[in-house]
Amino acid sequence: MLKEIRRNTWARFLKKFSAENRYRFITVAVSHRGKARTTVSENIPLLGAGLSKEGRLISGIDLFAGHWAPEQMSMPAVSMKQPSRLLVDGEPNHDQMLVVEGEDGSRLEIRLDANRAEPRSLVEKLAYTLAERKGFTPHCELDNWLEAERAVQQVESLFV
Repeated sequence: MLKEIRRNTWARFLKKFSAENRYRFITVAVSHRGKARTTVSENIPLLGAGLSKEGRLISGIDLFAGHWAPEQMSMPAVSMKQPSRLLVDGEPNHDQMLVVEGEDGSRLEIRLDANRAEPRSLVEKLAYTLAERKGFTPHCELDNWLEAERAVQQVESLFV
């Protein structure tokens, strides 16, 4: 059963939600009024969710997830502009769903799997992407690893 989160507690709720669910695998789906639901991403690790604001007004809810491209790590995987309702279903550390409804009738569904990714695996995949882009240049392994760690830590710091 979906439980609505009061608007004045969204920031606090999303901070706690992000801390409790970091690295859980998620599936993200979007639907628009009168149209079928479309899966945007599957089995990607959640890094966090937060509010975007214009002054004191909430302008959106941003979802950050593990990407294999370092330049995409600091960009939201998906954003819901002009959210009107935030709903949650399920219990922490079990199958859970977060729903964001927009003023325009759009709906964002984030399904959380009970399984979690290891932070190290995300760093490994990012480091591999960096090495691949550099043509697997010898003796750059440590630099690639450190750059990948920094990219992940930069996003994690948004939610601590």
